[in-house]
Amino acid sequence: ADAGLRRTDAQSAVSVNGRILDGMADLLFTSRLTAHYSLHREGIAAERCFNTGPLIADMLQLALPQVPDPASVVAASGASRDVLRHKSGYALATVSLGGEGVDESHAATVVTILRNMSATLPVLWLVDETTSAVIGRQRLDVQLRQAAGAVVMLPRMSYAQSIGLLAQARVLVAGNQQWLIEEALALGRPPVTLGDSAEAAGADDAGNGFAGLDMNRAMRRLSEALAAADMGGEPQPPAAGAVSQRMIDQLRQLIPKQRRNRLVAVV
Repeated sequence: ADAGLRRTDAQSAVSVNGRILDGMADLLFTSRLTAHYSLHREGIAAERCFNTGPLIADMLQLALPQVPDPASVVAASGASRDVLRHKSGYALATVSLGGEGVDESHAATVVTILRNMSATLPVLWLVDETTSAVIGRQRLDVQLRQAAGAVVMLPRMSYAQSIGLLAQARVLVAGNQQWLIEEALALGRPPVTLGDSAEAAGADDAGNGFAGLDMNRAMRRLSEALAAADMGGEPQPPAAGAVSQRMIDQLRQLIPKQRRNRLVAVV
């Protein structure tokens, strides 16, 4: 259900392909209402567009009963489970440094932002090998140990383990690669994105909470995310299969039987 999702760079392959496919489609299923603004600007009639929610929500609802709980994941990594007992919960960070992640020259800025966030709630940071190497070369681990709160570095783990942590997190702090953004949105976990790439900035309309590498903006995004979570209470994701069923129901209602074999839909 990705119709209408766009990037800032209108000439990128992703944006061009999206506009072409959406323009050809008879029906367009969107994962969030903000996508309808893009479709409207491109002249696509509102009656062709339907907000059904993200398809990944169906997959997650089927998978959640099978994923490990945060306590077992943290214990398996050798970290203390005390970080999970904070009254404000915890943030899960997936920001990468170096390579395709945030440029290594900005590594200290990312660490400083995470340190400041940890004064509000602990941050569990999933760190890949490249990020770990950058932290080691710049001796940023010393700064992390001096954090006002707790920034706990965990080795990058399996997808199932990561989802187990995300499912109980208050917020997700992502980076350029926006790893787990779609899953966070589907689970009702508001994201904050730290990044220095046009791709990450261009996805802000998709609700990724882009803050760039600006400390004040990042902390404001965090406060907004936590306030939104508190106002809405504990998120209640849709039941397994709900998104797929909404699509099927719309197709049955709107498409005459004789047209169903030649319908073009963008999901």
